[in-house]
Amino acid sequence: MAITHRSFPVALPIRLTRLAAPLLAGALAALASSAAAQTYGPATPGVCVFSRDQALSASQAGVSASQQIAQFTQGARAELGAQRTAIYNDDRALAAQKTQLAAADYQQRIAQLRQRYQSLDRTTQTRDAQLTQTRKDAFAQVAAVMSPSLAEIITTRRCGVVLEKATTYGSNPDMDITALVIQRMNARLPLLNLRQAPPETVQRAR
Repeated sequence: MAITHRSFPVALPIRLTRLAAPLLAGALAALASSAAAQTYGPATPGVCVFSRDQALSASQAGVSASQQIAQFTQGARAELGAQRTAIYNDDRALAAQKTQLAAADYQQRIAQLRQRYQSLDRTTQTRDAQLTQTRKDAFAQVAAVMSPSLAEIITTRRCGVVLEKATTYGSNPDMDITALVIQRMNARLPLLNLRQAPPETVQRAR
């Protein structure tokens, strides 16, 4: 390698944000599986159960947002992967030509390669910031239709208290208002047309 101090990652650091930590999600899933086998008593009047994460992810707008963010992520990985491969190939080619080049020419080409590596680092950071901001924008739009939908169902079902489903061991299914809230969300926003955050927006924020 011409630039021996450089070890470029095989997997590009484009991350997907999760709503819950994997270990916590696994523990809750195990509890839910155990709770599903139970037979609960009659529904308690005025007590409702709601899953915020399910409403955000299973609504039509939430599903649409996830699909579009996945497309944005794939596009960023393809773009950065192509640039990485080109730089890496040029790096190897320069290493093979080292003995054939004048010292000054060789050092100049090394400096150019380093600039390209640094530029790719900056582009990777920008794309990652774009995806992070795009996820925040999507979450805000879906949450904006979830809040009034939840409020309406709380009123119509006369909920005196609403429990977060993820933090309960289990309950009578008739107390779960999540599906009703999702129906109202779908009526309000059946499709989310998501735009990727532009580079200049995230660059100014950094």
